[in-house]
Amino acid sequence: MQIFLFDNCDFLNIVINNFNKYFFGEDVKDQDIGFSVSSRKEKSRLINDDGNFNVKRFEKSLKFQDVYYWLLSLRWSGFLLLAFGFIVLNNLVFAVIYFAIGAEFIDGADIGYNWEAFDDCLYFSFQTFTTVGYGAMSPIGVLPNVVASIEAVHGLITFSLVTALIYARFSKPTSKIRFSKDMLISPWKDGKDALMFRLVNERSDILIEMKVTVVMVISEKHEDSFVNKFHKLELEHDSILYFPLNWTVVHPIDENSPIYKLGMENKSKWEFVVQVQGFDNTFSQVIYQRKSYLGSQIVEKAKFNRMFHINDLGETELYIDRLDDYFKSTESE
Repeated sequence: MQIFLFDNCDFLNIVINNFNKYFFGEDVKDQDIGFSVSSRKEKSRLINDDGNFNVKRFEKSLKFQDVYYWLLSLRWSGFLLLAFGFIVLNNLVFAVIYFAIGAEFIDGADIGYNWEAFDDCLYFSFQTFTTVGYGAMSPIGVLPNVVASIEAVHGLITFSLVTALIYARFSKPTSKIRFSKDMLISPWKDGKDALMFRLVNERSDILIEMKVTVVMVISEKHEDSFVNKFHKLELEHDSILYFPLNWTVVHPIDENSPIYKLGMENKSKWEFVVQVQGFDNTFSQVIYQRKSYLGSQIVEKAKFNRMFHINDLGETELYIDRLDDYFKSTESE
């Protein structure tokens, strides 16, 4: 039982929070991980499967810094498509200007207002934009030379910006930590079960001082609102010094576990928010990666298959493709 918080009444929130803490031993404010505690409608999930927040942001004004950040955060496919489209569009605009002035003012181009003339104007635009200048075509007269000069300067600025963005994207530290597709409830110790998932570094770079945090989010309906309760799960090991192999993160389901208290009947209302951080020795920076599991992704009475073994030379062989492999088991340990 818990009284939920209202969105726009600070004094009432403080009173209710103190009431919950005194009578129920819960400090709602301290349990929040950055998302709203209550909402009018039920949310699908807090974090998407790819680790991004399930939040859509809206703002009327768009600042230059926001555009720069947006260009850096785009996927490579989207960024390259946008850059290529921007360059082509610019050349089409200048080709139309040359065509409107007249193809006869471009030495070496077809004369007239036909497709062949526009085709030459487009090729001349690309040659000027990229400052290649083969010499087969050149502007004649003041106006075509002015337009060509403007396009050449514009091309230099455009390619400088695109080059800077590509360098910034390549130099930005990113992690390639891969998580198992499912979470398992496996036999653990003393006849008890444990909630497990595992992760592996897909790159061969060195990650050190790894830490993991798992927060269980439980969505409950109270009258006309939905309330999120946040529980930080106790882990068998929440940190490791080095990360050369896979890491199986274990939450013991004992008397202190919210899973033990609630049972598996209402797992459809659960979400597990995972955050991993570590130090990347290649970039000399701290990296972060997020993952979200839904209750429907829990597989009961299952065990992960082993991902590595020692060969005859004493070397450890790690098979990353086995990260998601598990088998059903009724055995208790």
